[in-house]
Amino acid sequence: MIRALKNRIKEYLNKDFISNVTMYDYPFDLKKGDMLYVRSFGNKNPDKKFYIIWRDYYGAGFFSNYAFVIAHILIAKKNNFIPIIDFENFKTIYNEKESINGSENAWNYYFERLSDYSLEEVYGSKNVLFCNGGFPNGFSYNLTEIEGANQLSKEIKINKTVENFIQSSLKTDSTYVGVHFRGKEQNLASHHPFGPTYKQLVSNTKMLLEKYNLSKIFIVTEDLKAIETLEKKFPKAVFYTNSYRTKKGNAYKELEARKHHRYLLGLEILRDAHLLSQCGGILHSDSNVNEYARLINDHQYKFQCEIKNGFNTHHPIYSKFKYKLIKYLPQQFGGLLNEVIIKEKA
Repeated sequence: MIRALKNRIKEYLNKDFISNVTMYDYPFDLKKGDMLYVRSFGNKNPDKKFYIIWRDYYGAGFFSNYAFVIAHILIAKKNNFIPIIDFENFKTIYNEKESINGSENAWNYYFERLSDYSLEEVYGSKNVLFCNGGFPNGFSYNLTEIEGANQLSKEIKINKTVENFIQSSLKTDSTYVGVHFRGKEQNLASHHPFGPTYKQLVSNTKMLLEKYNLSKIFIVTEDLKAIETLEKKFPKAVFYTNSYRTKKGNAYKELEARKHHRYLLGLEILRDAHLLSQCGGILHSDSNVNEYARLINDHQYKFQCEIKNGFNTHHPIYSKFKYKLIKYLPQQFGGLLNEVIIKEKA
């Protein structure tokens, strides 16, 4: 009864992010909060210790899950465990009801397996350890701030299907300013950074085009209004992919919008982040989408321009309204921070 009530509360607080999520069931008799839960499933591989990486309550956004996996792989490597990502028994919001690219493991929809050990073999092995499903203590949520993430990201390979999908998309290069715009549900989430306003989007894009003598804009966003805003101000200069977008709500609340919508959401944002990484410079706020792009860009951007608007409150109820209350206020009277930081390549 108590567990059901807690899940209903969590569903309500997450409703701006995702819908159609039912109460979470833990496989293998795990319980929330179990740390390094050890099980023996058989006699295979008695000299190996497998470390199961799974995320509680269906995980989060694509690159939040990616940062989570990176952190736990680093833990596994430090302890000489073999990292195994199980997004098959432990579902994420990207899991489909049928196999994708020959796998039911949502990690393998997009990336190559980390090792030659299948889940079937692991769950017949003697020493199997489970992480607790939460983001590990001592690690930043931001990919570029996780020590060792840069090298590890080079070892994690996208699969051939994703690689071909990226190659068949539009091309970006050093003549583009890459823009990542995120708002919507991020502005409603407790203790999350506030995204840019449309006014900030336009004014800072204009400033960067002039400052660095660029003529093209590649925008990554799920917000259709952000694209329309830029196109109105910069006719014929705005480029974007055919990723799924909305004007109201967010794409994660429309999980039945198209066949394999969950998988495609991950595929499209992974593609867009790779294209974003190939631009000449980037305009962004605080989000792991551009964190991933900046990570794999490997310090090749001519400039990185960040819009900082401050953070939402920790309070789960007030956080739903704070942005709407302060976005019209001057900064000195409690409005958005409106700080713009530019870092140029040395």
